[in-house]
Amino acid sequence: MQEEHLDDVLRIQRACYEPEYREDRQSYVDRMRIYPQGNVVLLVPDPTVTSVSPSTPPSPTSPAASKKRKKDAKWIVAGYILAQPFYRGAINDVNDVKLFSKWIDERNHLPKTEQDCIYVHEISVDPALRGRGLARPLTDYVEQLGRAENFKWLTLVALGSALGFWQRTGYALVNEIDYGGHACYYMEKKSGLP
Repeated sequence: MQEEHLDDVLRIQRACYEPEYREDRQSYVDRMRIYPQGNVVLLVPDPTVTSVSPSTPPSPTSPAASKKRKKDAKWIVAGYILAQPFYRGAINDVNDVKLFSKWIDERNHLPKTEQDCIYVHEISVDPALRGRGLARPLTDYVEQLGRAENFKWLTLVALGSALGFWQRTGYALVNEIDYGGHACYYMEKKSGLP
């Protein structure tokens, strides 16, 4: 994810999240600065342009290709994911990068333990593009990131209706929580590391 993607990211976020769950622009900028590899967009062929074949969606892991795609104006942001190192069992509030930054300062240079995780802070797919399997490359990316950086756990807070989606991707419900006056679900998944 780069600053040039933020208008599209914020547009998708407004379509997918209630106001109390929306990050502001500065939060995205700060997250990209602190941990760029955890902030990823998924680009797909623009359906209004006929010169690009809409084959398999591109991987969100190729930033150089993302720059080229954006310049072509034949690609659009279909979705995004924010993931970060964090404290297992903790919840990172909307627009709060202080605890996340604290983890980076205190723990990033140390071996990962059972108490460290990759925390999926936010994921969204443009509602106009749903039903095409576009969330899968984003969730797969986070799993690969977790393993590559030696995290044994992936965690998140699922908002209401997303519980089933996360269960289908292998996350287990740990407990129900009240988050912003809404029932939400703290969930965990092993990254695949021993």
